[in-house]
Amino acid sequence: MGALNLIYALKNDELVHISEVESGLKCGCTCPACGGTLIARKGNFVIHHFAHQSTVECEYGYQTSLHLAAMKIISEHREISLPALYLEFNGTSKLELIHKERMIKVSNVILEKKLDNIIPDILLETNIGKVIVEIFVTHEIDNEKRKKIEQLGIQTIEVDLSKFERDITEKDLKDFLIGKSKNKHWIYNREIEEVYKRFIDISESKELVTRNYATHVDDCPIKKRVWNEKPYANFLNDCLDCDYLIEDEVEWKNKEEKKETILCSGKSRIAHITDFELPYEKRVQNFEEKREEEMYELIGQGICPKCNHDLVIRQGGFGEFFGCSKFPRCKFTFRYAEDEQ
Repeated sequence: MGALNLIYALKNDELVHISEVESGLKCGCTCPACGGTLIARKGNFVIHHFAHQSTVECEYGYQTSLHLAAMKIISEHREISLPALYLEFNGTSKLELIHKERMIKVSNVILEKKLDNIIPDILLETNIGKVIVEIFVTHEIDNEKRKKIEQLGIQTIEVDLSKFERDITEKDLKDFLIGKSKNKHWIYNREIEEVYKRFIDISESKELVTRNYATHVDDCPIKKRVWNEKPYANFLNDCLDCDYLIEDEVEWKNKEEKKETILCSGKSRIAHITDFELPYEKRVQNFEEKREEEMYELIGQGICPKCNHDLVIRQGGFGEFFGCSKFPRCKFTFRYAEDEQ
């Protein structure tokens, strides 16, 4: 990253933008980081910015000025938009929305005040509790600070301003802080842990078994496939796209041998956050309705919904019907009613 142009400064202990002051030393401004005297460079051929009167530029001037500007903007508007909050499930593609992007009310703004063993860029007191706002200008939050934030248990977002190297405007900064912006993301939120624990608590561990070059899960609770009257699932074709896959994990028995398992919530029929609010009977009903739709779709493609092998047309005492090509190991049959033909 190249040199960053200082566009905010202090004048009589008040934060001012480069557009609000006179040129040169007449601006009467100082650096918010080191306190050095600043010159307002406002020529016709350069981006307007502050420069130190001394030949040595301040390393933290730009970053500190943005922190002050952010504090000023949030203090004036008394609100800030938080990004959408999602729960990601370990080892799966499952993504669950906990909160949509939302606006919260701010009652107090505290700048760079030590909090236990960290110094947050900005600490907000809001209608949903304390919120830390980290401003990413030149350095992202490192793992050490991230762990300390988690230990504090305070919800934290990061605002990424790193791509605006030279000409970020006051309007840009306001839009990124107050409004909806892709430049904001979550660093920590306790709700993710709480919701994830709820899924873990209702799930059961199932070991992955390799047979004939395929990976299976025995005793599939939703009976995705049935072979010789025993329910199972194909891990790659069934589990990875299943709403009930909560976690895919590898447990090492020793240095040479590993045991791969999944956490499955199929027995409880809980796939989404909203399912926790439904009685078990309603969850089962919703699942059966969805499975019936999937069954008709597979039959329409000529696939057995029990074992995923081909369906063939057979002749019986009451006419033609669909039967699994793997009969008698799979005894699935299906006959269309007259009003469905």
